[in-house]
Amino acid sequence: MPLRQGQSANITCLSSPSKPPSKLILYKNEEIMATELSSSKISIEFDTNTQQNLTKLVYTIDNPESSWNNVIIKCEQIYKVAEKNIQLDVTAKIQVYCE
Repeated sequence: MPLRQGQSANITCLSSPSKPPSKLILYKNEEIMATELSSSKISIEFDTNTQQNLTKLVYTIDNPESSWNNVIIKCEQIYKVAEKNIQLDVTAKIQVYCE
């Protein structure tokens, strides 16, 4: 669903299950997005069924304006398996209606 100028919106990135917890990084057009405490929140939940962790990053766009139109957002998940770093990426394009 497109974003509307002047209305806040959340970008949510949820990891695949991992142990230890994953690190999540958000990119805006290939640049790491600032993760100031006021704009983002990271939480880790332990799934008792799989005995693994789910990491969740929520980034709030307070007032999407024209600079957000057609932006490519990428969520990168990094976690360790047997001392190797594994990386998974998911991308999405954001559309903003400006008035």
